[in-house]
Amino acid sequence: MNLPYTTVQDLVVDMKAKYFDGFYVLPYNRFDVDHSQHWWLSPTSDKAAFRYAKAMFTTEESWVDPGSVFCGFNVEKGVLHEGGWNKNAVMDETWFWHRFLDLAGHPLAGIIEEASTAAGANLQLFVSAGTLTPNAEWPRVLFDIAGTTLSRQHYRPCDGKLADVAACTDLSGFAAAIRSLDGTPTAWEWADVLIGMPFTLDPNGPDNLDRCAAMLKPFERWMRAS
Repeated sequence: MNLPYTTVQDLVVDMKAKYFDGFYVLPYNRFDVDHSQHWWLSPTSDKAAFRYAKAMFTTEESWVDPGSVFCGFNVEKGVLHEGGWNKNAVMDETWFWHRFLDLAGHPLAGIIEEASTAAGANLQLFVSAGTLTPNAEWPRVLFDIAGTTLSRQHYRPCDGKLADVAACTDLSGFAAAIRSLDGTPTAWEWADVLIGMPFTLDPNGPDNLDRCAAMLKPFERWMRAS
């Protein structure tokens, strides 16, 4: 499937205008907007929207193949202590991450089924985690999702922090394993969970924006500013 846009920014602006009225278009790199490879549809205009569940669109080649954009539902886990990063990266009790740990079982499975049916294709689950230090190499794992079954497509182990997650074979196991990223052992580590699918990004190709929006819509109930 394809999204006929030249830039991710154009894609997200159009997605908001047509399907997500009331949401905000935010670049990850707000200091260099023209070169930001990650963009969000966020329930808040808060530039540091890390604490909220949101839709994410990325062309970063460590997440997606060149010439493609990964579109999906995004949840982030912050660090637990202040350090050489902005204070808004420190997670407190208001972060959606805590609720996601409880929703990652049957509720998540139900929404993924809805989203997959709406898109007419299986979704993917991407998890990465690591420290916020410059040039740190993060472990990453990518699964295809078929029903509640997870089929691992890629795994970069690095420090082994994602070993429990990488060993998962279904969404029930993922719900249990994701807790290994929480608490004291990963107090200094960030984590990203992204659930969605890749689209080619070709301005001359077919327009499947409606399919992308239909895939994201079931997750909208969790994308709230409060």
